[in-house]
Amino acid sequence: MIKFKVKFLLICVLVVEMFFAVLLPVRAVSIREGTFIKVVNPSEISTLLYDVGDKVCMINSTDIYVYETNAIPEGSLVCGYVEDLLEPVQGKNAGIKIKMNKVITTDKRVFPINAYLYSPHDNYLGAEETIPKYYQKVPHYSTKFKPMLQFAPVNVYEEGTHTVIMAGTELLLLFIEPAEIDN
Repeated sequence: MIKFKVKFLLICVLVVEMFFAVLLPVRAVSIREGTFIKVVNPSEISTLLYDVGDKVCMINSTDIYVYETNAIPEGSLVCGYVEDLLEPVQGKNAGIKIKMNKVITTDKRVFPINAYLYSPHDNYLGAEETIPKYYQKVPHYSTKFKPMLQFAPVNVYEEGTHTVIMAGTELLLLFIEPAEIDN
């Protein structure tokens, strides 16, 4: 008799859970635009090896919570592509702009996003100015001290080099528009 009651209770609990699973809507959480997320680069990215349109994947390094909901679990893949490349020129290193367009969570759910790997150079990773190639002596006059010569850079800079982002580098992902994630 006790076994029958236990089985009956288990069946009732399962029926109630299935009933609520069908009736209750799926809760969607929204990650706001302007949110930064830390991601880790699993493989080397170089402006020498990649072309525009090549696929790029990063790994989310922390759990991302929206209120009490774990929106993006740790270890989720953030995938995208190379949107633009800047070649190295005199005075500027090469740069790479990477746009991320989807998140694949650890339980294989896929969500669209609109985000870039953040860099202060208009989201181009690399693209820094190079050092001056030549310096010239320039007289510097002061009212309190005797005149002296200073070295000032001439407007000629070193040739730029290709940008390499080593594997294991932590980067920031910047959301450009809100992302709706269903849980």
